[in-house]
Amino acid sequence: MRRGFQGAVLDVLGAKLLDLTVIDSQLVSGDTLRRITFSSATRFPDALHEAASGIRLWFPLASGRAV
Repeated sequence: MRRGFQGAVLDVLGAKLLDLTVIDSQLVSGDTLRRITFSSATRFPDALHEAASGIRLWFPLASGRAV
């Protein structure tokens, strides 16, 4: 699920798309911080374990919009 200009840049850089399944979700600090545990049927790329690597997540709202 690519989003706008940043999604186009990620495509050019060869970013991988992963489908994740939420396993657990719990509030950690009042209503401001939530810990989400997820799983993936596919293996994460080795580059994800290097310094300065990251993962971008999109969460669908009830309205169908992703944030």
